Amino acid sequence: MLEHLKQTDIDTVIAACRAEEAAPGADADAGPSPGQHRLYELIESLSMEAQDELLALMWTGGPKNQSSFEENLELVQKTVEDNHAFHLAEQCAHLPTYLAEGLKKVNPQ
Repeated sequence: MLEHLKQTDIDTVIAACRAEEAAPGADADAGPSPGQHRLYELIESLSMEAQDELLALMWTGGPKNQSSFEENLELVQKTVEDNHAFHLAEQCAHLPTYLAEGLKKVNPQ
């Protein structure tokens, strides 16, 4: 299923989100926190194909999404964006859960 996104990439993204959760609260009006900025840079450093798979995986694990990973990936690839890092970084608080749930759906045990 995942061709470009590696488990180590997913683990690194989740670790960055968890580090952001543990950081002292920032002013919401001050813009992205340093942790969100680091997460953005981390995601942006992935290839576009890996970013597509990461976003599709997040959507697949989302609470209101009933589509398969393949359907979500097809939709992501139709999205005309330079990268998905900004949107993914905004989801930092929920991203670990969504990715874990997406992985369960992609690789049922």
